[in-house]
Amino acid sequence: MEQEGFTLDRITGSHHIFVKDEITFVVPVHNNKVKTIYVKRVIELIEQIDTTTDEEEQP
Repeated sequence: MEQEGFTLDRITGSHHIFVKDEITFVVPVHNNKVKTIYVKRVIELIEQIDTTTDEEEQP
């Protein structure tokens, strides 16, 4: 996520809170592991952001 411009804002218990601009994304981490569903959601979010950015750049 950090490679895509997200920064780790804070950790509250097992929840890692990442932010980018006005987007906040919470990733629960238990025993240093992230469930597959959260990895998929992160990928979907990044793809959605990239698509939105591409549409804004076109004239």
